[in-house]
Parts: sequence; structure tokens; C-alpha cells
Amino acid sequence: MARTGKRKRRSSVTDQPRVRLLRVVFRLGRLAPGLAARLAERVWFTVPRFPTPPRERDAEAGARVDFIDSDLGPLAVYQWGEASAPPVLLLHGWAGRATQMYAFIEPLLAAGYRAVALDAPAHGRSPGRQTNIFEIVHALEQVDTRFGPFAGAIAHSFGVPSCMLALHEQRLHCARLVGISPPFDLIGMLDKFCDILDIPPAVKARMRTRIGNRLGEHVWQRIRVDQVAPQLRQPALIIHDERDREVPIEEGRRTAAAWPGAELLVTRGHGHRRILRAPEVTGAAVAFIAGAEERLANEAG
Repeated sequence: MARTGKRKRRSSVTDQPRVRLLRVVFRLGRLAPGLAARLAERVWFTVPRFPTPPRERDAEAGARVDFIDSDLGPLAVYQWGEASAPPVLLLHGWAGRATQMYAFIEPLLAAGYRAVALDAPAHGRSPGRQTNIFEIVHALEQVDTRFGPFAGAIAHSFGVPSCMLALHEQRLHCARLVGISPPFDLIGMLDKFCDILDIPPAVKARMRTRIGNRLGEHVWQRIRVDQVAPQLRQPALIIHDERDREVPIEEGRRTAAAWPGAELLVTRGHGHRRILRAPEVTGAAVAFIAGAEERLANEAG
């Protein structure tokens, strides 16, 4: 039987009331680009928080939660599995939370690992309103000191370059990294941010200068996969969906190409967030991390 009626359109970031309001504000920002740039910078560093959906609540209830001290305030760290089991780090993306990675927990435990997930600064149960990649790297260092080194790490979206930079600076220690839906560089993130909010070019230019003043003038070159990945020795599996509307798959392909020996797994139909719940993704990620131990065992034998 043929379907009748219109197919429901998927909501997008630009449909959110807050985003629609900001688009109007920034269109008016052409009249006062300096003031608009200050607002844009503030929005850029501010983390929106969203309610924890029911599908994540069982994982949250079954976790052992520690709050570890840091210069950024207490950081919420969740653990599942035996305390003596090898740990695997889980890191969410921007505006996410630790429990977003819940679908990896059972496969990791079944494979004999312990799952350790961080609420990054200003995310989840970790306090704060604003943060940046360098603060997240600092948080990863604190988690590594307390719970590492890790048998592997599984990171999503903005969590991938955060882990890469932490590995490069030897502030995170793990045998393998699974990077899901990774952005390629900070400039691309800025471009998408300005496109979503309809920020005029003059405001964007001033905003970029302000961010550079805050994080260092070389931040745009420093946060690039092709600057960091070639220096890493950890094997990597990059997973990206063909229909990711937030981070195009080309960025995943470029990430895999820049990382020596990296494997690329392309999925279809999962988008940017549902990919974290896809069995083919959770299975491939855990198998890739377990492969490190299998290889070592074969070499020893």
C-alpha cells in the first residue's frame, strides 16, 4: 500500500529556538561587528547542556561515580566493570556527556575490560559553563593519572582531536584509539559554527582574532589532524557515517589518511549521534581495541 501524507522532516540544529534567536541577533551584528564578535566568542566557548535521555539512565545508575580534583574543579568520572580489569577510556563530544557512550559498556565488559568515561569540563555532572580543547586535554591528563594507562580509548566527534592532542603531548596514554565522526581542524569547526548562526564575515574575522588571542595565535595550525596524527604511533580506527550532517565524512577520510596505518570504517544511515548506538560500530570498536592484546600475545608466543 502506498504511503499517504508527508514524511516527517528530521529536525536540525538550525531548528532549535536558541539557534534561531542567535541567527537574528548576528544578522543585526553587521551594525556593530565588535560587539557581535564578543558575543560570538562567548557562545563559541559556552557548552549547551541537554537532559539525559531515558536510554542512558540505566548506565548512569549502574556506574561507580568519582569526582576527581583538578584545577578546573571536580571532574565526574564513571566506571563500569571489575576494578582489576584493563581500563578503556570513553570520551564524548562537544555538548555531550559520559553516558552518551553507554552502548560501548556491555561489549567492553563482555570482552574483559573496565569502562572509564569522563564528563569533560562544563559537560554532564562536571561543573562550569565554558571550556575549550586545552582544558579538556588537561582533564584527560587528570583521568590518565588516576585511572590510566588505558588499553584503548573510544572518542566521539570533538573528543577525537582532544584525545589526539593529549596523546601527542603525552598527557594521555593508551594502546589504541577509536575515533568516531572526527572533525579535521578548528578552522572547519569555526566555519560550520558561523554558517549555522549566520555570522557575517566581518564578525567572523573579529571572532577568529579574539579566539586566537585567548588560546594562542597558532591554535588554528596546532589543532589540525594533519599536524598531530602523523606523529602518533598508536594504531587508530576511524569510523564515520556517510550521512553525517554535522561533520561530513570527508573529514573522517582525511583523518584516516593523515594517521599512519589508520583503518577506516564507513557506515551508512546512522548520522552523527546514532552512530554511537549502532551494533556494527560498538562491535568493531571493541574488536579493534582487543586486537592489540591479541597481537602482543601472538608476538610473545
